[in-house]
Amino acid sequence: MALLLYLDSSAFLRRAFGHAGTAVVDTAVADYRARGGAVVSSRVLWLEARRVAIRETLLGNDVAEPVERQLDTVEKLPMTEDVWQRAAAIEQHIKTLDALHLATCELIGAELLTFDATMRAVALARGVPLVA
Repeated sequence: MALLLYLDSSAFLRRAFGHAGTAVVDTAVADYRARGGAVVSSRVLWLEARRVAIRETLLGNDVAEPVERQLDTVEKLPMTEDVWQRAAAIEQHIKTLDALHLATCELIGAELLTFDATMRAVALARGVPLVA
């Protein structure tokens, strides 16, 4: 099985904006790439990141270019019917887009990097490996 690091939006956006936790994300990404692994995410990430960039631009913070540059470093995974079905079948409470992230991560057998406490709890309950 391929060595895959799955970034959810909370991890990606911390890195893109240089917020607390950036070093954790940078270290994990560098580690996976050094071992021949890939950094991946659902196409949901592209929508979420671009929506945040638009919001920030409207607030006077021109962040579109750095966000796009960061998106180019992540492999985009498709939204398949299997993803939708798995997301719909998650019994624990989790937000809709997070369910799509988690379902995608599970289907490809990746290790998840998230800063979202609910996502971490549900992933742990479902046996998804997490970046410490």
